[in-house]
Amino acid sequence: RPSRPPPDRAAAPRMTSHSAPSDAALNAELKAAFGLFERQGTKGLVAVTDLKAIFHAVGVPISHDKIHRLLVKDGKETLTTLDFADVAGLARNLLRIRHLVDRDEDVFKCMDLDGTGRVTAAALQQAAAEHGAEALSDDEASAIVRAVAADPSGGVPL
Repeated sequence: RPSRPPPDRAAAPRMTSHSAPSDAALNAELKAAFGLFERQGTKGLVAVTDLKAIFHAVGVPISHDKIHRLLVKDGKETLTTLDFADVAGLARNLLRIRHLVDRDEDVFKCMDLDGTGRVTAAALQQAAAEHGAEALSDDEASAIVRAVAADPSGGVPL
């Protein structure tokens, strides 16, 4: 069977809220992607071979090996098709992790004041001040950046 290219992400809308996603929101997002791969004549089922594309459609890059490990863990490694409940069970934690990564990336992007892809001590001080946190001294902000930076330019890479 010819493989299909991953669907356009616009077809499976992603959550953008910074609060923890609800199960209903996760299910709606996953259901949209699942619907792109339902088999004609087997309504409500998708092929196991489509899992990678389904996960990619909801913003979860995953390897075939990781998918296999998830299937083995759930005792589904011998199945050729899965229903929505099966796919949702496999994907729920991956979607929650993706949401946390998205949220953290948004926070860092807000602190990248000069658009270099790095957060500097000055940007950290400004972000703290703008968000009502305790003011950071130059030494405190520099120490925080040094503690998390592996970047020789003195910034935290995004």
